[in-house]
Amino acid sequence: MDIETCLWKQGQRLRAMRFRLGREGRRNRRAMELLVGWEGAAAEMEDQIRRIRGEMERQLVADIFTD
Repeated sequence: MDIETCLWKQGQRLRAMRFRLGREGRRNRRAMELLVGWEGAAAEMEDQIRRIRGEMERQLVADIFTD
């Protein structure tokens, strides 16, 4: 399983957890705050992976044209 699939599945789990915690109300406010932080970190990791993959593809194309 590739990293993007793993991150997508983790995002699905985080969204489901947010829904459950949101339904349960005020007592889970701190858990919701933590969850938002985790989702932000996961989104940043996904962005970094996309940027790295894009740079690798650009380098591959550049290498092909220089040969």
